Amino acid sequence: MNVDVHRVRSLTQPPSPILTIAASPDRSLIAVSRNEGTVEILSPSQKFRPLHTIYTSNVCDSDSDSDSDSDSDDDSSSNSDQNHNEFRADILTWVSAPHSNEHLLFGANSLTGKLFQIDLATDLVTRITPFAGSSAVMCMATNLTLSGGFGDVLAAGGEDGSLRLFKTTISSTSSSSSSSSSLIDCVKVITFGTGNSNVNRANNKNLHSSSTNFDSDSDEDSTSTSTSNNNAATHDPILCITWANQSQSANDPIGSIFVGTISGMIKRFDCTNPTSQSNSDVDVDVDIDWERTRWSTSMKVNTGDGNATLTGLSGIWSIKVQPSNNNNNSNNNNNSYTVVTGNGAGYLNFWDGGGKQGYKSGFSGGELLQQCVQNVENSRVSLVEFDRTGNVCFGTGEDTRIVVWEKENGGGGRWIQSKVHRPHTHPVKGLVVAEIVKEEMEQIAEEIDDSDDETTVEENDKDSKKKRKKSKKSTPSKAVPRQIKTITKTSTKEVLVSGGLDTKLSAVNIGTIANSRPKKFFPLPPPDLVSSSNSAGANRLLAIRRKHGCEVYLVPPASENSSSIEKIAEIFCKSNKGVMSVSAMSACGKFYAIGGVGGITLYKLKVVVGAGANDTDEEDPSLEISKIELPRTVTNSSASCLSFGSPSAASKSNSNSKKNQPKTQPKTVELAMASNFGPVVVITIKSDPKTEKITTTVKMIDIKPNPSRGPIVCLDFSVCGKFLATASNSKLARESMNGSGGGKGGVEIYDNGGENGEWRSYWKLPPTEVAHTCLKFCNGAESELATAMLVVACATNVFYIFNVEEKRFSEWSQEVGLPAFSSFPKDVTVRPEYPFKIIFNPTVAAQFLIVANNHFVMVDLDRAIPKNVNFVPVNCVGAKQQNKRLSKEGGEGGGGKGGKGGKGGKGRKNTNSNFSVVMKYQNIILADFLAPGELVVVEHPWSGGHLVAVKDRHVYGS
Repeated sequence: MNVDVHRVRSLTQPPSPILTIAASPDRSLIAVSRNEGTVEILSPSQKFRPLHTIYTSNVCDSDSDSDSDSDSDDDSSSNSDQNHNEFRADILTWVSAPHSNEHLLFGANSLTGKLFQIDLATDLVTRITPFAGSSAVMCMATNLTLSGGFGDVLAAGGEDGSLRLFKTTISSTSSSSSSSSSLIDCVKVITFGTGNSNVNRANNKNLHSSSTNFDSDSDEDSTSTSTSNNNAATHDPILCITWANQSQSANDPIGSIFVGTISGMIKRFDCTNPTSQSNSDVDVDVDIDWERTRWSTSMKVNTGDGNATLTGLSGIWSIKVQPSNNNNNSNNNNNSYTVVTGNGAGYLNFWDGGGKQGYKSGFSGGELLQQCVQNVENSRVSLVEFDRTGNVCFGTGEDTRIVVWEKENGGGGRWIQSKVHRPHTHPVKGLVVAEIVKEEMEQIAEEIDDSDDETTVEENDKDSKKKRKKSKKSTPSKAVPRQIKTITKTSTKEVLVSGGLDTKLSAVNIGTIANSRPKKFFPLPPPDLVSSSNSAGANRLLAIRRKHGCEVYLVPPASENSSSIEKIAEIFCKSNKGVMSVSAMSACGKFYAIGGVGGITLYKLKVVVGAGANDTDEEDPSLEISKIELPRTVTNSSASCLSFGSPSAASKSNSNSKKNQPKTQPKTVELAMASNFGPVVVITIKSDPKTEKITTTVKMIDIKPNPSRGPIVCLDFSVCGKFLATASNSKLARESMNGSGGGKGGVEIYDNGGENGEWRSYWKLPPTEVAHTCLKFCNGAESELATAMLVVACATNVFYIFNVEEKRFSEWSQEVGLPAFSSFPKDVTVRPEYPFKIIFNPTVAAQFLIVANNHFVMVDLDRAIPKNVNFVPVNCVGAKQQNKRLSKEGGEGGGGKGGKGGKGGKGRKNTNSNFSVVMKYQNIILADFLAPGELVVVEHPWSGGHLVAVKDRHVYGS
């Protein structure tokens, strides 16, 4: 594939520092909050692919305090910036609803003291609730269990020293009004001391809950009559909190809450009536009457009392309870909690947290088991985490190092420092343990005996296999019914994920952490940040989306031998409902759509080349921009994805003549807009070639919203204009090829063969063995590809081709085999990046590129799949890794799989030039053909020049 490449490295967007990271209850997803006001949902199993990005400045209208009209454009940017500051998620935590697989995400802004839910289905910030008047919220934790139990109650610690419990799910039997049901109910306030109780009673007027009980008389601190103690409690902010809810038994369904304060105090709270329920006939772990619970302080340790080595006065900044482990013979015993704390002077301390019987344990615990030096710079240890076994502990904070602590003698000895990693250059703000699930699947096709429907073919029956083989040879033309059996092997590994002010994520396998280096994931913009045209005419455009608009650049022709692009226009989009999050440009370069939660705006673009002031002056191009009016139902609809149809789609489907219908200036273009709330809108844009008048018609594809499925994130029209493919990311689970998964996402095809051209559901594609990441219809020029063929790429760089017209796998995919992972070259499947785009060669239908952030894979369907691939350049990292692997395996490069041309085509050329991996470009955010033989590649170089100054520290050693 010989092409001229425009390499663009100037369209950049500064990355934003990470504020916090939270792992989902099943540890399959992580949420990353950034300083710019975004929350990213990442999948560790899909190479940390962002499944979705939510802008916290997008506030639900019913929860917003603004009374501005939705049509008003005045001060829209200032309103959005205000929301960004007010609802930036400084703290994140997940909850799990009872009797449901649905996971909910909640955040809090430390400065404003507001708690809110981040709705993954609508991309909106909802249920905004103040913590306690103007008091700031410092930390949050939920009553989740490591064994997969539910947890729908948030415990939040505030700057005023109070501990408040919030019920996150709305009970069906709740008597609350409709207005209050949209809030997060504060069901309990735990206060320290009489003075502090009075303060919280006053602040409780600002809470939307009238049933809060104050149990200051049951708190041990309330018996004290010392004024100094009361004042200290009143002004002793809670810096960290953890909820030890590991058993969730009938005797103790609530567990214990541990908190650390700025004065160095560690406190444990237990419920004195944990079995208090609204209905005794239901499960105690679901219908606890939290408003009637009473809490008592069962442990209190002042780490700064007369012990300077503990440096308690520096504050307790992190706290965690060691997970239960029956094989863990700790210093106290397995019937007691072990609590680890990190303070502001660089120490990691392990404490006896008391018995696990809740309030029945009495006043116990508080003994210092071991003190460890986390760092010698006396830097704050703000994050601690355990692996699932509880025998490995991780600590980090402002010194940027991640220190690994392990227990000697298989978990029965002391904690020792086993490894130190330094994956970050700036303070670490998030540390979680996630899980990567890998499935190895093998499908077996078995014939079904028509003589007896109840008889099944045994997998290991050799005689049956011989009979089937003989029958197949004797009657080759007869279609034999088959059933597919799938054997799945699932493996799970824990990874430690961290992120900080240097904007990067790092991940390392906990099982091999002593011998592995953390892998870094640089923050790259979404794939649709930059969009381009595919026009060979005047509209050779690139558009980069900004927060409140876009910038348009003109790409010079390849004949000019110029690598620079020229900015010719800037579009400012006014919207008081959030920032611009999606955009797309038509292939002809005449239309550009941009939008987000607040709706979309459509523009018509025309490049004008005008003469200079003098005849000798060079022509200076400019861009004429005109807004196209759309129906209000479209402009006010939330958009999660945009895609334009092929410019030749209408001409190919409606006429056999190509006169007056050049590809660069189509008469009709279609725009598909996926909504977060379910429906897909198809807008047909018609342009009169004489008057240039634009008319639009709108048709709806009714798709019911499904929170577990997630929004549609990928759309593509077939070249014939008949089909529309939609792909959505499953938020909670993923379907697999054997149908055992619980995911609701997938790829679904719609066609316009309904009455009056209405779009209708046509086919739901069978799920692939791993999650899909992108899709694209073939350009359809020759042989089998002339029909509607859809290529679906997966996170492992494996792809499948579907014959949409006939609702089946294509001949190519059937020859490769199902699943296709074992048939693809290992050098392709082991790439650490996932593909995000597929682009076809305009001149050769069988050739296309699978684009990832740091590599291309060049595919030619007319050639065999090789065993080993070529790398470009030949001395790149991938080539060196291949040579190292082949030297260990004793293999040789080149050659295709199979004896007759290899898998992927009988009789085709046996060459290793197919599936070549191009690693010449880094941090790719766009790759597309501007014209036949002309490719544009937009890279996004990462730079730390915008980051804050690095704190002085030891750079080398541990």
